[in-house]
Amino acid sequence: MPGLQETIKDRLSEAIFHLAEKLFGSAPRMARIFTILGWAVIFAAFAVLMFWLWRALRSAESTSLALQASPGERNPALPWHVWLDKARTAAASGAFRDAVHLGYWAGIAALEQRGEWKPDRARTPREYLRVTSQPNREALNLLTREFERIWYAQQDATAADFENCVRQLERLGCA
Repeated sequence: MPGLQETIKDRLSEAIFHLAEKLFGSAPRMARIFTILGWAVIFAAFAVLMFWLWRALRSAESTSLALQASPGERNPALPWHVWLDKARTAAASGAFRDAVHLGYWAGIAALEQRGEWKPDRARTPREYLRVTSQPNREALNLLTREFERIWYAQQDATAADFENCVRQLERLGCA
């Protein structure tokens, strides 16, 4: 003979089942609803992922179009004055983040073209500092810090940041 707890549990289960049946209909119909809901959740997750990917690619494309010199490829083979002209053009249009980025590469190109080091596209900004001679190290260090703060840490850049960049480029003999 079932105990009081089992009887209450059975009656509660029956009541919940009857309520669900009244609300949703028969079990096959409920299964279909849950299948549709499951696919809807999967579709929504896929849509969010595609939107995120689209925004990331659009952002990367706009950055590369804005720079037009592919500084992300670390290509200081362009003459330093070309980098500096592009930096000044970016600054004049108010794109100070790009201006500092391009200004940094003007400094790297100038030092490389003067034979400060052998070209190596795989070098990081910190590695450029390590191979720089003492007379240029302090200016390049300040330029690199500004560049990393703005470019890698993605902090806002201002006209004053670009002016500071130009001062360091002058110290490097290329402004």
